[in-house]
Amino acid sequence: MTLHCAIAHKAHMLGNRVSHAQNKARRRFMVNSHRRRIWCAIRRRLIRARLSCAGLRTYIKAGMALVHV
Repeated sequence: MTLHCAIAHKAHMLGNRVSHAQNKARRRFMVNSHRRRIWCAIRRRLIRARLSCAGLRTYIKAGMALVHV
């Protein structure tokens, strides 16, 4: 299963791991994602979705704030 947000469409980023000696090695910055049950107004039921924290805040600010852990 891919680790991306269903609402904000955030995915992992690539960057460098830099040591004190400035040696660079590639690494991945993972998304802060969690599985949540959220209310789907179209289906009128709870669905499970993988959301990032930013996506969850966006969902709550839009007024669809019925979120279950």
